Amino acid sequence: MQKNCSLVWNASDHKQKKAKNIADFTTSDMIKDIILCSSEIKDQVIVIKLPSIIITNDLLLTNFVENIRLINLCNARICIVHDHADLIGNTLKDCEFDEKFINSLKIIDHKSAQIIEMVLSGYISKLIVSKLCKVGCHAIGISGKDCNFIQARKSRFIYKQPTSNNDIINIEFIGEPVTINPELLLSFEDRDIIPVISPIANDQNGCTTLLDVNLTVAAIAATLNAGHLILPLTTAILGDKNLKVKDTQVLQNILLDDTHDPEIRNLLQTAINALNDNIYCVHLIDAVLLDSIILSLLMDADSA
Repeated sequence: MQKNCSLVWNASDHKQKKAKNIADFTTSDMIKDIILCSSEIKDQVIVIKLPSIIITNDLLLTNFVENIRLINLCNARICIVHDHADLIGNTLKDCEFDEKFINSLKIIDHKSAQIIEMVLSGYISKLIVSKLCKVGCHAIGISGKDCNFIQARKSRFIYKQPTSNNDIINIEFIGEPVTINPELLLSFEDRDIIPVISPIANDQNGCTTLLDVNLTVAAIAATLNAGHLILPLTTAILGDKNLKVKDTQVLQNILLDDTHDPEIRNLLQTAINALNDNIYCVHLIDAVLLDSIILSLLMDADSA
């Protein structure tokens, strides 16, 4: 399998970052067989974070969807949670909502929260779903509010204060999942439907909360006892090398390097927590490299 994986890797021109991707040469029966017969993919539960850098780039999004199609052909049970970073600001400006900050923290009031939910659960979610359906996958867009399958709470750094018009201001507006009801997702698995989850949920008071995507995708993976959790990075950790990790010590060793930016450190900690929650394998991949998802599933895991 490793020898065959090397053939896929080399044929994709991965290290040269060329535009030719797996979807361009899947007419090869050998390549199809390698992917479809891989025990790392076949019948596995695979939970994937979809970052905004892919959503906003047509080439990357098309390649992502093709990778999902191939994984889906292996009868893998796939769950996608899309990001919200960098997807909101322009829409708020178009709607003439000025972003406001207090001590560098973003303020989002009730009205702008409605716009954010509309963008994420409406436009972004349906864009991804339509792309998946176009290549033959069965997909559906949901948020944490649907069937109340995610219950959230405000993160520790969030506080509230009343405004002059009795509205409630939420600083950063970010929450974290507390409980996840898997029944909705399991019903989709039984019908070979790929859920595309928008990171919106209700907190204990019924207020809309924008979820921390890293915490949410890890919690969903743990709830589903996923075999694989895939976390694309906007910055590669080790050059252009993807990481497929089963041992938390590998990630702990990387964390010892204190030069990593907060995004990387947050994602590394998310990966460590996921492995501690009995996720079989975590993948940290470069979001802008074509076919990173397929190739990381076929590669050997790193060891400490």
